[in-house]
Amino acid sequence: MILPQILPQTGGWGGMGATLRSHANHPKCGHARCPSKANHMPPSLNRSIADSIDAPVEALRWIDEVFADLAALGSSPRLVARWLADAGIGTRHAVLDLGCGKGAVAVEVAARLACRVVGVDAFKPFVQSAATLAAARNVSHLCQFQKADARRYPIAARHGPTPRFDAVLMVGLFDLEDAAAVLRPLVRPGGLYLIDDCVSPGRSPPTDDAPLTRSEARLLLEERGDRIERETMWTPSQVLRVESVLADQIARRVRAIIRREPAARVPLTEFLKRQRASASDLVGAVRPAMWLVRKRGSGSGRPANATRKRAV
Repeated sequence: MILPQILPQTGGWGGMGATLRSHANHPKCGHARCPSKANHMPPSLNRSIADSIDAPVEALRWIDEVFADLAALGSSPRLVARWLADAGIGTRHAVLDLGCGKGAVAVEVAARLACRVVGVDAFKPFVQSAATLAAARNVSHLCQFQKADARRYPIAARHGPTPRFDAVLMVGLFDLEDAAAVLRPLVRPGGLYLIDDCVSPGRSPPTDDAPLTRSEARLLLEERGDRIERETMWTPSQVLRVESVLADQIARRVRAIIRREPAARVPLTEFLKRQRASASDLVGAVRPAMWLVRKRGSGSGRPANATRKRAV
């Protein structure tokens, strides 16, 4: 189920909404994964996006409007900012938000930590919304937003002798193993990367299609000597609390679109059906989770020139 974050002011939900979005067609658990949404893109990217949000390709033309009321698009901006602040990110640091959506996390991090933030998203309207939000929060001088394919951006970003960023964020985009492989080369030694995925809350049966357990996820993230700084996993009651509100919001938008454009009925009805099915899975065999990981190197302590400014 695509469940964008509806409680960004509490700072307590983390990336749960994005994680619930982030696992459709997941190779391990088969739940909803949602990278940057897009219209007017090459067919290969449109197909990838449709698959990742578990939507028919025909529904993509309305997806921006479906999420028009959901600014954070599954992220928990205050929690992410607080985690980064506690880990030492501050005014001298550079942060990349890969798949930034409408910029809620990127802008919150820039506003609270006074660091430089680059946000990348494939969907031009989201990039424009992010720039508008940065201006409204008076952090345009700290934020740079780019329209780019997140699948290819890391290749360009790695050009040069050393990684560019002190922290890299990817919420609701790739599964755990793929996300770690993409983010890790972009982070300076001793820097941070933040990712989410779905995990089994207990012991999984030894089958190829079983999700990672929480212990297996930790082992995967730490196998190269990296250290998990923070992690959280959400409960079924938390999932249901968000789902009940977000499902209503999305359904209202869908009904309005269908009344105006009857051609939207079949693809958007199918989209809602798939999201409800994925939501039920996420209160069953899997749980959404998020991790902040420190890359091995430079003593694996706080980033160089770290400030001790805390998010409030």
